[in-house]
Amino acid sequence: MEQIELDQLKDKFHGRSILIIGDVMLDRYIQGKVTRISPEAPVPILEWHASEDRLGGAANVAVNCLAMGARVSLVSIIGQDDEGIRFKECIRNTGMDDRYIYASAERRTTTKTRVMAAQQHLLRLDAEDTGYLSETEAAHVLRHWQAAWDEQLPDLVIIQDYDKGLLDKTLIHQITGQCRQARIPVIVDPKRRQFWDYRDVTLFKPNLKELSDALGYPVEPHPGALALALKELQARLNPAYILVTLGGHGMYLTGSESRLLAPVPIELTDVCGAGDTVISVLAVAMAAGLPVAEAAELANHGAAWVCTQPGVVPVQWEAWK
Repeated sequence: MEQIELDQLKDKFHGRSILIIGDVMLDRYIQGKVTRISPEAPVPILEWHASEDRLGGAANVAVNCLAMGARVSLVSIIGQDDEGIRFKECIRNTGMDDRYIYASAERRTTTKTRVMAAQQHLLRLDAEDTGYLSETEAAHVLRHWQAAWDEQLPDLVIIQDYDKGLLDKTLIHQITGQCRQARIPVIVDPKRRQFWDYRDVTLFKPNLKELSDALGYPVEPHPGALALALKELQARLNPAYILVTLGGHGMYLTGSESRLLAPVPIELTDVCGAGDTVISVLAVAMAAGLPVAEAAELANHGAAWVCTQPGVVPVQWEAWK
């Protein structure tokens, strides 16, 4: 993309209002060097060098939207723990408002700790509570959602589901119904538990594994098999558009027409956060009025760039140069 086109895109994206609701997490990285094998057990000993915390899940989506010039409000739930305090610090460090993040005494902050040496993952430790919200928690989250909505009517809503318990059928129907009534586009990145609860949304973005798991059979990443699988999905959920991410096979978009978006040639480093980048770029581009097919092409290139970076990182404008 030429610089003049990139500048025009920045102008279109700037100031678009995106409201995000979804599961958030803290991504923690421990960096070190493996020096020897432990005499106590056949496991490597890591000489600890440094640690770093980054925003993950729906918070990573929010950071991506911010990086593209959008105004972002994020609604979610964390725990009243050290990780929750650190999460809010990370949110504030981006310049984002943390008013709509509810801290609950009933659950832990989802934290994924990755132990790494020489840019290689040795181990991942997950600390989380994935049960559905209590009535008290759900009421607080709904109040936070309504406050964010009332503060600034969004250009577009993102629902980012990681099956961590925030999104149940009741909350999903509340959000999607409110968006339909206000004619606000809503795009969804689903997970397994609530996959079939997202009816009549603007764009539905499963990956190939999520699609296969939901349908109960492996879907092959080629147009014929995808068209057949998405016919069933369309009949049951009725989204205006479906975008299936296919990993190394690109993406498949259906709507007014169906098309396969070829993968972007890259030197793969880390796929963490690629799906978050796709929905972030889609959201800001669609909020700016770009056609869905054009937004999907931008998302394809943005996700490819993120996969060349180590760890979970937000997309940068150089992705489209």
